Amino acid sequence: MPTANEVEAKPGIGISSELIDQTQLALLNKTHNEEVPATLLSPPKPNGETIIWLLPEGKAGFDKGYPHANKLLGKGFSILVPDLFGQGESAQEGTDYSTNPKVQYPGDATKPGEGWRLSSAYFYGYNHSLFAKRVHDILTCVAYLQGSGKAKEVHLLAVQGTGHWAAAARAVAGPQIARAAIDTNGFRFANLCDQWHSDFLPGAAKYGDIGGFLELSAPHPLILLDNDKALQEQTRQTYGDKSSAFHSAENMEELVRFISK
Repeated sequence: MPTANEVEAKPGIGISSELIDQTQLALLNKTHNEEVPATLLSPPKPNGETIIWLLPEGKAGFDKGYPHANKLLGKGFSILVPDLFGQGESAQEGTDYSTNPKVQYPGDATKPGEGWRLSSAYFYGYNHSLFAKRVHDILTCVAYLQGSGKAKEVHLLAVQGTGHWAAAARAVAGPQIARAAIDTNGFRFANLCDQWHSDFLPGAAKYGDIGGFLELSAPHPLILLDNDKALQEQTRQTYGDKSSAFHSAENMEELVRFISK
């Protein structure tokens, strides 16, 4: 988890109106030399709380319009929409982000007995996966908001299948994310059929899958949108006597209502 003094913002273009201030930012993690482009939306009378809003298309997805955003801004919430690694402005032209880089161990893997050089173990053993990089970008956003003095509380809203990134980020950040609203879209690590898949994370399927990350959210407030009743009950049991902090949702409206209460 980055600390607040590790992250600084380079402001870009700002657009102001009577209803909203919109600022383009580049959040720089100085320790790892990583940059996260983000859009910050601020209402005229902010309540001091900011929601990090995750979308599979990043900022471009948000630009298509979300009616729920107006409701949140109307209640005084600020909204930060990032381009995580490989999304929008974080993507490099010509790079395929649907898979992790298929890097082989140096040498000729076509020779007899040398096929081991193609094993993904060598890539994942020495490099961060795309999944890990995206989770790290979320944590950079959290650190920035806490260090900037712009947010007394930071919340996380993950929709349209970005929930697996959010679940991992919450597991690391703990109470630094006050409330988390997560739509998994049914994602399971065990269902990935390719070890080079962009969401592949070594050991994730073995050690609890997405449920393991969700359990690590306890005892901090969480709402989960997932049709698997067993997963919901598993997570609720983990919360134990703090079960009132866990909620299950049926739709996007319930996620928004929880995050803005």
